[in-house]
Amino acid sequence: MRPFATLALALLFSFSARAEGHPASIRCSNNTVLAKPGWENYGIIFKSSLNFDFLLNQPKSVVQVCQHSGPMVAYALGMDEDGPKALRILPIHTHAAYEGGYVAAAVVVNAPDAETAKRLNEAVKLPNSTLYQNPGQLIGSLAAQIDTN
Repeated sequence: MRPFATLALALLFSFSARAEGHPASIRCSNNTVLAKPGWENYGIIFKSSLNFDFLLNQPKSVVQVCQHSGPMVAYALGMDEDGPKALRILPIHTHAAYEGGYVAAAVVVNAPDAETAKRLNEAVKLPNSTLYQNPGQLIGSLAAQIDTN
């Protein structure tokens, strides 16, 4: 897997910290729609309340994360909602997750380019950014679960 930008940590890294003892990923049902040629994959890490073990046991929550992550990113960047797509959810270890005794969940979303990563990273850091201002209740609730630490 190529390195990708993670919104939550606002830096580039690969998922070498993938959690042992967990499935490699939870595939999103829209995975029949593959990433567009030339687009990059980006990870969004969620807070403990939306951790990987919780998602493994809550199929409805997985569907919501998969359905709403792409439109969440699209709204934040002023893109067409049909653009970014959630591909899968990965289990990863983060420092906070390790200390908190849980395995974090990261949704992989595809988006156009490295400039997009920069804009997403900036949006995560600003509490009043459009990322957190989505008028859709479910998308707004999902954005509130992004781990900004």
